[in-house]
Order: sequence, then C-alpha cells, then structure tokens
Amino acid sequence: MRRNSVPARPYSKAVAAPGNARQELKARGIDPLEREHLLEEVQLRLGEIDELKLRVGELEERLDFTERLLAKPREGLSLGPPREE
Repeated sequence: MRRNSVPARPYSKAVAAPGNARQELKARGIDPLEREHLLEEVQLRLGEIDELKLRVGELEERLDFTERLLAKPREGLSLGPPREE
C-alpha cells in the first residue's frame, strides 16, 4: 500500500538509521514542520512493517503446517479408477 502523502525524495539514510533521522533531515535544511511530518510518516511505516512481519510469520507457520500435513502418508486412501456400480 503506497500513500501519496510521502514526498518522493531520497531519505534512505534517515530511514536506514531512524535514531539519526532527525539529524539527517536537519542537515539537509528541511523545514522543521516538514521534518516532523516526515518523521511521523517514517514511524507509521515502521509500524506497518512490524505488522506485516507478524503476518508473514503467521503465514509461514500455516504453510509449514500445511506442508507437514500434506507430506504425511495417507492410510487407506488410494486413487484408483472410479468404481462402477
């Protein structure tokens, strides 16, 4: 999901090291209000990433369970030609 509220600017250093984000944006001469807005957006995105990581972890667990279930031998179940009555 991409939101249009974040300007398309290279803030990769600020995002890569959130602890230094404030200094990085300040060094670039960005308006303090815009800087705070950008930091809020970064924090929001980091929260979304955390939520997505949890969802991916849950999906991985479900996939592992399904794979184990499908790998079990099935006793008494065979696929053969259909029976005619």
